[in-house]
Amino acid sequence: MKNTKGKQDLMSFFYVSSRFISVYRKNEDILLGHLHAPVFFGVNFLYDAYFPVYFTGSHETVIYQSDVNKLQKIIKENHLEECLIYVMIANLNELYQRDLISGKPDSYQVIRSILLHYIDKPLDFRMQFGIASIITKLTGLSRSHVMIILSELKKGGYIEIKEGKLISVSDLPEKF
Repeated sequence: MKNTKGKQDLMSFFYVSSRFISVYRKNEDILLGHLHAPVFFGVNFLYDAYFPVYFTGSHETVIYQSDVNKLQKIIKENHLEECLIYVMIANLNELYQRDLISGKPDSYQVIRSILLHYIDKPLDFRMQFGIASIITKLTGLSRSHVMIILSELKKGGYIEIKEGKLISVSDLPEKF
């Protein structure tokens, strides 16, 4: 898949049929999260809602792009409004999960939330990214600060990390 960091066509939507995409806020280049297949992305363009984001995927990610007007016609002709609601609810859930992570009172709480969120992802997905990299991209925290916390959690037996990849999490303390 080709990276689509440039401005998106406001009249397009995307369907990710395999793997995942990473969504970034364009202006600050901050990782917002990952959307796992199957997922529609850009449905908001049906309602003229433009969000300054870009997305990337691995070379194995399969994405289909189409015109929003075609999508709107298919939805109306096939009475798929209820399906559209489910898609939008799933996308809102991703945003809510992101808000739960970023709305914590201190950096340890944010890191703890990310660890608990990412341990629920499939192992093959977690093996593609170093957890420290994910945390720094999601939060803007310094790599050294993140590494100190991860190192202490590893020493305490709360997390298992191999080659930078998150393997397991057990009974993370509430406070650091």
